[in-house]
Amino acid sequence: MTSSLSSFSRISILCAAFFLLANIKYSSIFSADCSILLPMPCESRLGNCLSASCIAMYNPLQWCNKEKFSFVPKISLGGGLNSHVLFDQIISPENIFCAWREFQKDKRDRRDVQEFEASAEVKIFELCADLASGAYSHGSYTRFWVRDPKLRLIHKASVRDRLLHHAIFRVLYPVFNRKWIYDSYSSRDSKGTHAAMGRFRDFAWKVSRNNTRPVWVLKADIRKFFDSIDHGILVGLLDGVLSKDIRLMDLLRNNISSYSTMPGIGIPLGNLTSQLFANVYLNPLDQHIKRQLKVLYYLRYADDMIILSDSREFLNEILLPMTKFLEQRLKINLHPKKLSISRWDKGVDILGYISYPSKTVMRYSTQRRMMRRLEGQNSEVDFDIQLNALYSRSKFERL
Repeated sequence: MTSSLSSFSRISILCAAFFLLANIKYSSIFSADCSILLPMPCESRLGNCLSASCIAMYNPLQWCNKEKFSFVPKISLGGGLNSHVLFDQIISPENIFCAWREFQKDKRDRRDVQEFEASAEVKIFELCADLASGAYSHGSYTRFWVRDPKLRLIHKASVRDRLLHHAIFRVLYPVFNRKWIYDSYSSRDSKGTHAAMGRFRDFAWKVSRNNTRPVWVLKADIRKFFDSIDHGILVGLLDGVLSKDIRLMDLLRNNISSYSTMPGIGIPLGNLTSQLFANVYLNPLDQHIKRQLKVLYYLRYADDMIILSDSREFLNEILLPMTKFLEQRLKINLHPKKLSISRWDKGVDILGYISYPSKTVMRYSTQRRMMRRLEGQNSEVDFDIQLNALYSRSKFERL
């Protein structure tokens, strides 16, 4: 008996030492009715603000890893999408704490983030409670101008609201991402401008049939896209996917209606959710071009649309149904000054680059903007090394 107790004690001491050495610090906190376990990093304690009268077991597999943000919302699509589950996942402490870890990256030196971080756990649990009770309301915005490269008016929400934007995006992005066409390249995992340029070159060489046919490129841009998005149409598109869950749709309506350029029109350029909503809004156009108009070589980055063909007449014919669909279904218009049809061998200016059959070079204005950013950085790396790295990335030769 003595030996068994001694063995048990040794095992307990080893387990305790393991957790101390691994520097894992967690609190096991129950809600007031002792029904829900809310594990949280105990960098700062909540003190007496929550009931700690129960002793709980902690499951690390259900929590967000502090370094790798390993918590990923689980979405079950069997038998139809249950958006009640999605709403619960959005407002769960696990999801919001992971969203906070992601939101903090590259923002720790900003004053508003530091003020929020001083009592982050308390504010996050307050946010969870407001969301669960329906008391949450989106706050106001601060406005500022940026030049990237043209002058843009950015609207910045509070840290609390931006944190919720990240929490919403983490859960809803996987739901909508699977519904979008492959050749949509903005604000998506494993996409971006470089992937879009690579796809453009693949399309161009297929159309040219190894440089034996001319390649005509139609470029189109939507006029004041974010400021022209219709709230009613956007809510309808979201509602069609999310099974008409009242709580989730009320939360999204609150987000969408927090900003407008005129009644019921416009979404802010600075919100992470606006990137999701932009792809949701233009997905009907993507589907119409691919399925109804049967366009094979089409890609889109945000509101920039590109179609390739060996026939200029075909591109002119496509313009009319595209314009009608945008005006009648989505209530937005193409920018007349940014609409062009040009030949690839003469150079096509797209997504910050100029593409030719033999090479793709970075646009001069893009190079200047990157140089200004490099000069403004306080880096230990020698400026000449940074300059050489920039130059090596500024040209893409066809393999």
